[in-house]
Amino acid sequence: MDRAPYPSSPYFSSVDGKPLPDPAQLPARYMERLLAEEFPPLFSRDQPVYVPSKDAKFVVVMSAPSDPGDHGDNAENTARIRFAADIFGRVWAGCGVNLTAATHPMHWPRLVLNGTTEQLPGMSRVALALGIPSELFCCIDCGPDGVGNTKTQFDVMTEHPQLGQASRLIMISSDYHGPRLARMAEGLYLPKTQIDLVLAPWATNPVDAVRLSGGEARRIIEYIAKGDLYPYPPSMLRQ
Repeated sequence: MDRAPYPSSPYFSSVDGKPLPDPAQLPARYMERLLAEEFPPLFSRDQPVYVPSKDAKFVVVMSAPSDPGDHGDNAENTARIRFAADIFGRVWAGCGVNLTAATHPMHWPRLVLNGTTEQLPGMSRVALALGIPSELFCCIDCGPDGVGNTKTQFDVMTEHPQLGQASRLIMISSDYHGPRLARMAEGLYLPKTQIDLVLAPWATNPVDAVRLSGGEARRIIEYIAKGDLYPYPPSMLRQ
């Protein structure tokens, strides 16, 4: 995946003129900034209520990491799908149609479960148990366990005949996943699509927040080093 070259300076310039450390040249400072500035606001319980856009025809649930044998219906995936189901119902309400309507034209909103081969059966069971009719959701397979990851999830969306051409979609994940998804979503994989990134609460206490933030910050730096992420979402940078 092509990406913008790093500048000769060890800093990028943000839209408000503040210097942003280059992870290739200042990895410790980059990590410090992530942990101090990007993650803490995500764990606030005073988040504004998301109002779905009528232009968004897909609500995409990105699967959570899985343990061997959990089949995709683990607690975190269930929390993400339950959170998405509430938003999906509000998307349908915005269309003036009851979610349990007897007919479901293809141009109406759909829930999309994006996970590994082994996760999708369990994720589907969760969606059905939450009252989402089977004809209103679909699954996209990002590869088997051990191969599927956030990058392959974006790859399969890019290649999907409908998702890859969508003008706008709603993407659901957990709170700690926000900084990595923002870097992937903004222009790198779906450049024609406006993505509303809506994050489900998952870190229930400060200890969890610190643990999850540290692991995600390390993954962000690893993805950047492989060329799979921009160092910063383009919207943060002065053009």
